Amino acid sequence: MHAMTFAALFALASAAAPPWDAVVRIEVAAVAPSYMRPWEKAAQQRQGGTGFLVDGRRILTNHHVIENAVDIRLSKTGNSKRWRARVVAMGPDVDLAALEVIENADEFFADLTPVAWSYELPPLQSRVTVRGYPLGGNAQSVTEGVVSRVDCKNYRLGATSSISPGRSLVVQIDAAINGGNSGGPAFDASNRVIGVAFQGIDGAQSIGYIIPALLARTFLTAVVSAPKFRLADVPFRIQHLENRGLRRYLQVPDRVTGVVVSAPNDVITHLDGVSVGDDGTVPLRPGERVSLDYLITSKVHDAPTELSILRYGRSLTLRAQLVPLPPPLPRWHDFDCTPEWVIIGGLVFSPLTAPLIEDASSGGVRSYVHDIFTREVGAKNGFNTEPAREVVVLLDVLNGGDVNHGYEAEGWKVLTHLNGQAVESLAGLYFLWQQATRDGAAFLEFGFGGGTERKIVLEQAAPG
Repeated sequence: MHAMTFAALFALASAAAPPWDAVVRIEVAAVAPSYMRPWEKAAQQRQGGTGFLVDGRRILTNHHVIENAVDIRLSKTGNSKRWRARVVAMGPDVDLAALEVIENADEFFADLTPVAWSYELPPLQSRVTVRGYPLGGNAQSVTEGVVSRVDCKNYRLGATSSISPGRSLVVQIDAAINGGNSGGPAFDASNRVIGVAFQGIDGAQSIGYIIPALLARTFLTAVVSAPKFRLADVPFRIQHLENRGLRRYLQVPDRVTGVVVSAPNDVITHLDGVSVGDDGTVPLRPGERVSLDYLITSKVHDAPTELSILRYGRSLTLRAQLVPLPPPLPRWHDFDCTPEWVIIGGLVFSPLTAPLIEDASSGGVRSYVHDIFTREVGAKNGFNTEPAREVVVLLDVLNGGDVNHGYEAEGWKVLTHLNGQAVESLAGLYFLWQQATRDGAAFLEFGFGGGTERKIVLEQAAPG
């Protein structure tokens, strides 16, 4: 009896695939758009990363691994064959994407088992193993380290980092995360996935970041019903409440902590029953505090949220179901925007988007780009106060004839009117232009608001 039981257990253990067999290599052919010259595209490039099998025959990876992909191929450990795949869900807010195999899927999944997830944040100093396919070789790579810190981080980098939905939980580890590791799993000592590798810091040693399993599972749950995932936005901007004069002005008792949100100067003291510190942090675990943002950005959409506030000494409770808010600008290429343009008499107009800002800032942020971004986003505290309006900018003047001779591109200008009528979107601009043409308007007068910009007037048709 004992021999049979041992044999059965041994056979079962031998048949079970090790968890790292679920880790696959991703090879991508990508074509990046150009938002500065929206009718053009960049040359095709090769990029790669790592993914791993999760329930539902999906491969989880980073969004930046498959960004701009025109062809995706997967390969397994110890197998030279490539299988075609496609993106079926994406969440650029959390840098995650899900893939499905689109040919010979049964063959691909025959000897693979989905990973097992960890359902708690890893303790500090606990062991972590990162598996993936970094640069420098074709075989699967293994790096080990420990959990150094759990914190909150803005997942959006670059010139438009301020338009992110809010900061989200991130786990810092000292195991190496190099180019190609992105999208790979990080395992704990029990071979459970505690997160998804997604970022290192150039020039820094032993600092890597993984997306916690909590966020990855939230993403996978949400995209079952909708292929595009967005975080619930943090619906307020805070000011620390550490100044004694400010506390007295707002009638905050000495033992009460919290943060200030403007209009009407409410003080948030608790979020979902969790006490908020004067510096905007909340307890995560004993001895650890992180930004209060994570209590919102870790939630699935429509989850109930409760705010306890003080309004000039009076206690109030606000309850709501938080959802993604209209962003101040479209945030992501091929998610909520694509390159669009209208050319009228050599004047190139395009919507103002975050990818356009990033494209224009690739060699450093130009002053006119910074000015427009500050006016359209920064002055509104990062919120979209006019969701029906699409900001249209004059990108360039393509000289080459009498019609626009004498007009030169002097940096971007926000278009506000055409022949005295308000421009609310690029489609609206096109409609007004066509209407003026049908009505036989002799001139097109482009207004750029403020009264200080030089006007641009084009003659519709040369005199006979």
